[in-house]
Amino acid sequence: MRELKKRTIFALHVSLLVLFALSACQPGGQTATVTTATAVPTGAAGATPTVMATPDAQDIGVDTAKLADVQIRILHPLTGESGQMLTQMIDQFNQSNEYGIFVIEVAPGSTGLVEDKLRELMLNNLTPEIIVASPSRLMRSEVLNGNMLDLTRYVDSAKFGLSAAEQQDFNAIFWQESLYGGKRYGIPAQRTSEMLFYNISWGRELGFSAAPSTWEEFRQQSCAANAAMRKDTDATNDSLGGWIISSNALTTLSWLAAFGSDPTARDAIQFSSPDSEEAFTELLKLENDNCAWVSRLPEPYDYFTNRQALFYSGSMSDLLMQEKNNTRLQSADEWAVIGYPTQSDAPFIFTEGLDYGLTKASEEKQLAAWLFVKWLSAPEQQAWLLRTSGTLPLGQKVQALVPDFTEEHPKWQAGVNLLALARPLPATPELDIAKMVLEDAGWALYKTGLKAEGIAALLTQMDDTIAELAAYRP
Repeated sequence: MRELKKRTIFALHVSLLVLFALSACQPGGQTATVTTATAVPTGAAGATPTVMATPDAQDIGVDTAKLADVQIRILHPLTGESGQMLTQMIDQFNQSNEYGIFVIEVAPGSTGLVEDKLRELMLNNLTPEIIVASPSRLMRSEVLNGNMLDLTRYVDSAKFGLSAAEQQDFNAIFWQESLYGGKRYGIPAQRTSEMLFYNISWGRELGFSAAPSTWEEFRQQSCAANAAMRKDTDATNDSLGGWIISSNALTTLSWLAAFGSDPTARDAIQFSSPDSEEAFTELLKLENDNCAWVSRLPEPYDYFTNRQALFYSGSMSDLLMQEKNNTRLQSADEWAVIGYPTQSDAPFIFTEGLDYGLTKASEEKQLAAWLFVKWLSAPEQQAWLLRTSGTLPLGQKVQALVPDFTEEHPKWQAGVNLLALARPLPATPELDIAKMVLEDAGWALYKTGLKAEGIAALLTQMDDTIAELAAYRP
């Protein structure tokens, strides 16, 4: 437990230093060299969101003529094909926008380097006007130092904003995730989901006619898969067969929620509860009974394709990779993605992702940044990023623009369909802290030889760590 606290506090110390430093820095100007533009290809699901209209909102009092040659920066964590696509989109916007706005891309090359780059920019008085980050991270920056801009005025602007139809096209959960205290600190940029992968064919051969919808059914099927592995002549696979253990923060939070635990239901995040203790006890028992196991490979795809795992936890990106893997290995097994089974309620999934957030700057820079974010948020631009990332469609219109992608990746549509089971993540600035603590707790639960009698102490330590970090002021 002491190690859990030490690991987490160190990680948060660095990130909070960055967040607090934001308030002391002002944006400045810089000229950048732009790469040659590349042609960008042209190009859902969810309930209708509530439009947070403000009838008395004042329109943006900025003369658009003053936007000519205004430079703004966007700091983002996108890499690979998605990062390349965003670069192309920035080039296109720079060449085609009617205002003369020029966007400078700041892409450190990995998620882990984003905050280091942000600190470097702030120290040089070059705070980016647009930050691509989780909704909770944007909220936390606002709570700590008031650096993030409330976007309500821009979203509802009669001249520059999003129409009611445009707002309502966003999936309701995604749209609401960006609200905190009645204020909007982000516009959805990307979303993925946490879900379970399930081998239907193998489950049927094990005697189960359907995917599990309750924890007990999940346990039964996981243990049946392990029992099948023990019956063959290969002794090296006797611990395999059930669920591949994941200590991912969202996985652990999903299992807590499956047992009725809501760490955010109180005034402060709190993990200690009878429901949380039951969840951790059952997960530990699942491992001890060889119905769940720790993978020796960094990716689960081969294990799943080769029937060495009946279940694993994954996301939309895993879905596309698993689809490719089964095709490569010529597997005829039918498989599906399902929600997390619960004790009493219907299965569910959590969604998470990135928002576009704006920092406080001059009125001209704020408007320029908003206009770029508005352009990025249009379904046509969303479609470009979706094709390269395989993430969830942010609304119905973007999904209608990618019929070829849906046809090429039928399992992707199955992941989209799970949005009907989606629950929003808690709208709290402490969520990023909680996720770091959850990540370390998953490690402690599965990989340290923890005994059942130590679970209550682990949960208490999680609460103590979160309380200390949430109150941290460097």
